[in-house]
Amino acid sequence: MESAQEQRAILRAVPLFAACSDRGLDEVAALGRRDTLPAGAALTEEGRPGDSVYVMLEGTAEVRRSGATVAELGAGDVVGEISVLTHVARSATVTATSPVSLVVFSGRDFRSLIGRNPPLLRQVLEALVAHA
Repeated sequence: MESAQEQRAILRAVPLFAACSDRGLDEVAALGRRDTLPAGAALTEEGRPGDSVYVMLEGTAEVRRSGATVAELGAGDVVGEISVLTHVARSATVTATSPVSLVVFSGRDFRSLIGRNPPLLRQVLEALVAHA
């Protein structure tokens, strides 16, 4: 298990969390759950409700909409935030194309986290606008 300092370093390398203070990163680490998934595992399924946000730490994933590949994801990318924040169905299917290491947040914890952390809220809003 990583020390608090190691957890902060890992999370600070993720663009979404780069502007967070050490205290904010500690809060992120406390609310998120580290997980690994094998290649072929689905993180999200298009059209299904979204209840989790995934922050990729290592590995790669493919984003498909209506069966067509629209993007490749890797370390630092965030999956599922739009569905969790807007309460709409997942807009794409995201499947691991290699083993992935990630931090998983419940939708409720993610909304609470960004509500208490203005720099993180700003980063999430910027990411949402970039995807619009």
